Amino acid sequence: MIYAVSDIHGNYEKYMELIRKLSPFDTLYILGDIVDMGREGLKILLDTEHRLNVIRLMGNHECLALMCLPMLVKILNEGDSDGLSEDEVRTYADWVSDGGAATVTEFMELSSKERQEAFSAMNDMLPYAEVSAGGKDFILVHGGLGGFSPDKRMNEYSAEELFFTRPDLEKDYFGNKYILFGHTPTRVLRKKVPDGKSGNEIYERGKLMGIDCGCGGGGSLGCICLDTMEKFYL
Repeated sequence: MIYAVSDIHGNYEKYMELIRKLSPFDTLYILGDIVDMGREGLKILLDTEHRLNVIRLMGNHECLALMCLPMLVKILNEGDSDGLSEDEVRTYADWVSDGGAATVTEFMELSSKERQEAFSAMNDMLPYAEVSAGGKDFILVHGGLGGFSPDKRMNEYSAEELFFTRPDLEKDYFGNKYILFGHTPTRVLRKKVPDGKSGNEIYERGKLMGIDCGCGGGGSLGCICLDTMEKFYL
């Protein structure tokens, strides 16, 4: 079976609870934002390195971490931030205030070898994935498809368009393909929360499916089986 989850944001306990629910023969796609906000994002990332059945996609928080952690290393090695440009200082400060502080703290506690492994794991993340399961075709992406055109190939989308943009919920992107995305908490996608619901459930509109169920902000970790479309929450 093939499963998809997104935006774990350092919640190692929920991640491990999910891993225990799956078999080693299942495939799990993580649609980005493993790191930041929670305390153990790098721990999750390092754990995925040893699981052949876990496939990681890049999220905006990994993209920013790859930009900013080398700045941190430079500061540590040189003792101050004078060597950074104004743009670098601004980018680093914005990342730290947007959840990166937790990753900075965790990074400082890693050994030199673990730091290199974490960099390698983030660099190896895929920008997107195209998957067929249960007679259906899926495009898996963290953020959205900015600058969308039906004639545009997936490998022509930029990092900004894939990791940082949000989908247009009124657009029919591909009539025959489902698009699964994270990045935007599902309670934000909903104009109204149905009675008896938290708003943190997986969002569906046509063939658009949002699966960031707010794990980084006190919500749930939502997971969907692509073969059966069964959903469950941790």
